[in-house]
Amino acid sequence: MTSSRNPFDEEPESYDRWFTSNPNVLESELRLLAHFLGRRDPGRALSVGCGSGLFELRLREEFGIRIGECVEPSGMGSIASGRGLRVVRGTAESLQFGDSEFDTVIMNGVLDYVSNPAGALSEAHRVLRDGGWILVADVAAEGSYGLLYRLASIVGWEELRDLSPANPYPIEMVRSARWHTSEEIEALLRGAGFTELEFAQTLTRHPRYSDDAPEDPVPGHDRGDYVAARGVR
Repeated sequence: MTSSRNPFDEEPESYDRWFTSNPNVLESELRLLAHFLGRRDPGRALSVGCGSGLFELRLREEFGIRIGECVEPSGMGSIASGRGLRVVRGTAESLQFGDSEFDTVIMNGVLDYVSNPAGALSEAHRVLRDGGWILVADVAAEGSYGLLYRLASIVGWEELRDLSPANPYPIEMVRSARWHTSEEIEALLRGAGFTELEFAQTLTRHPRYSDDAPEDPVPGHDRGDYVAARGVR
């Protein structure tokens, strides 16, 4: 982690509460993941840093996409377990699995919270079978949300109340992250050995209005605040 304090351990319910307060943001991000995951059977799929398992639950219920296993370092893993996931307590940088065990690895909102992103992606590459897919999705540092989060980490949400969404992301989680640009994510994926990279994006409105209605994903990473990259082992 980028901080010795882990807000996901201290307030595990706050993550779900934020998405409950921003249901259209959640739906937009789910559609982005399903844009890639729905293209083929994910096979044996591993979610690295699944948190509470909220996304995995909703992907299963709404899109029929089943992710059965996850790795989670925080206490949120107990919530994910209650949602039907087989949870292994551990970190992205040291996966407790053998080589070439999975068909799909998902890192949704994860790389900004690990201490060694390159190591995490190398581990994902190791546990994937040849032809397996990785899906990395996160806030783009160069986007409106990324810039707003960087400013909020310095001045706090109160100073930005006229600019921020009505229900902003908890400040403790903002300050624990190290946001990456889409170009950095691309370089990290290529450095780990992934090929055939493809990007898609969502949350293209100003953050103040991103929860007004859900969005369908569009190709690329030039205007979306939440970006997903798919790579092939």
